[in-house]
Amino acid sequence: WYLKMFQHSAVRLVRSGRRRTRFFSSQAPSGPRTALMRWVESQIGIKSLEDWYHVDVDQIASKCGENIAVQFKSLRKVLEEEHPNHLWLPWKFQRVPKGFWLDLANRKRFCDFLSQQRAHSSMEDWYSITVADFDAHGGRTILRHYYNDSPGDALMQIYPEHDWEPWKFAQAPKSCWSSPVFQQRFLHITLKDLASNNPDFTWSQLSGDEIRRRGGSGLLDRFNGSVSLLLSSVLNISESELHTHRKLPNNFWKLQTNAVVVARDLEARLGVRTLEDWYSVTATSLRRVGGGKFILEQFKSVQGLAAAAYPHHRWDPLRFPKGSISSE
Repeated sequence: WYLKMFQHSAVRLVRSGRRRTRFFSSQAPSGPRTALMRWVESQIGIKSLEDWYHVDVDQIASKCGENIAVQFKSLRKVLEEEHPNHLWLPWKFQRVPKGFWLDLANRKRFCDFLSQQRAHSSMEDWYSITVADFDAHGGRTILRHYYNDSPGDALMQIYPEHDWEPWKFAQAPKSCWSSPVFQQRFLHITLKDLASNNPDFTWSQLSGDEIRRRGGSGLLDRFNGSVSLLLSSVLNISESELHTHRKLPNNFWKLQTNAVVVARDLEARLGVRTLEDWYSVTATSLRRVGGGKFILEQFKSVQGLAAAAYPHHRWDPLRFPKGSISSE
């Protein structure tokens, strides 16, 4: 009787052109699951609430009729009202709400969920993530529309507070090796690690196999597989110096030539067009494009980097936001 009543009511409203209302009316049966909902579930084979994620309005129309499907036009909202105590995950439905992924908070919410699904115990577990993992859990749209199909780029921007080493990702971000900051940082970490384990180590002993083993294949390929060319180009030292150097010179980052390389790379990625724009750069924005902690460790602050790259400009210290490692 209830079913016939709702079908008759829905048809009458559609034919009359009056505003349509959901089946949750004052005449609907009370209780956690209405008679109409139970009937629809039986028609489309719903066994558990999770099954609703695989249903769209077209399926309801084909199984139950257009006059019933119109009541489920906003399926997610209907389910949230019918089952308010169930945690509905928007990305698991056939369609997400319009504009849902525009909000960075929703992208972070998805990644938090993905971390739980993969049983992460630390941020290091993210390095094994693949496009297939995003796809399998409903997040492929995030990568395709916002991060150039790169899980690494997505994670570095969604979790900028973490000190990422992008070459460790199963799929290194496409922007990784084009950045002088990442090139220098990779070599800085690699050379420092090798020297700490071998007191007699010199840079000339660094092999291509070691670089590839540590995830630097893409970097080495940019220099035609030549380790000496890589070191001399990225670190601005002559090949003869490779046989004596064990670590970066103490004044390496104070040299204007090196600071300019870092500054120009950041300007391109942060949209810094004039020297005045440097006053709006924060430590957080540096971390969001990757390598922020490494940069701040070398230059101590955004002001320190700007001053090292452009020493002849009269900088106003009071106009810089706080940007040291400890202040932000």
